[in-house]
Amino acid sequence: MSTCHQRLDGGRSREEEQPLITRKLHQCAYCSFSAYTPSGLKEHKRTHTGEKPFACPYCSYKSNKKFNLKLHLRIHTGEKPFSCPFCTYQSTNSSHVNRHIRTHID
Repeated sequence: MSTCHQRLDGGRSREEEQPLITRKLHQCAYCSFSAYTPSGLKEHKRTHTGEKPFACPYCSYKSNKKFNLKLHLRIHTGEKPFSCPFCTYQSTNSSHVNRHIRTHID
């Protein structure tokens, strides 16, 4: 049985459109992890292989996840999209702002 991975209008594969109960699980060859999508399994496998395909064009930083590279690039660009509603503090990371906000509340 083959699984169709054709993209639909929403950008999701037919497999991703199926209810979670009927989806085929993709099993990691290294551990007990299972993913609902081939891309989820591919991303997970990098934790075992050490592969870091996402490289910063400005320094030697490499990541196994594209999202982590996106966060890292903010260091070089100076982008600080998250800000404190109580003062002028800004950060590249929302969790840093949330931690900072507690200094106003405590």
